[in-house]
Amino acid sequence: MNIKKIYLYMGLLFIIILISCSFLENGLIKGDVQSIQIAKSKGFGSYASNDFLNEIRDKEKVKLFKDAINSAVKQSGVVDMIDPIYDVKLISDDDQTQELYLWLYETSGSVMTVEDTHTVYSISEKNAEKLYDIVRD
Repeated sequence: MNIKKIYLYMGLLFIIILISCSFLENGLIKGDVQSIQIAKSKGFGSYASNDFLNEIRDKEKVKLFKDAINSAVKQSGVVDMIDPIYDVKLISDDDQTQELYLWLYETSGSVMTVEDTHTVYSISEKNAEKLYDIVRD
C-alpha cells in the first residue's frame, strides 16, 4: 500500500473521530437551557411542579448554573441521601425539560437527576457559592 494512501486514510479517520467527538456533550445538563425553575423540594418522588421560588431567565446566570452543574463530580458507591432541598426544572428552547434534585448550602452542594437517584454528583465549593447566590437571588 502506498504511503500517501496510508496518510490519507489516517487523516480521514482522524477527521471522523474529531467530528464524532464534537457531537458528544459532557455533564448532567444536556442541550440549550433557556430557563431554570427552582422550587422547595417536597422530597423524593414528590417533584414540585408549580410552587417555584425562583425562575432564572438571565442568559449569564443560566450559563453559570449549567456550567456549575456540569462540572460536578460523580461520586462512587451507593448513595443514601436525605430529602433534597430544591427541585430544579431546566427548560430548553424547544420546551424539553430536565429535572434535578439539588442539595445546596453556602459552600457545598450535591445534585442528582430525577431519573437516576442512585448516582450523586458533588459540586465544588467555588461552584456551590455561585449557585447559592443565583438560587437565593
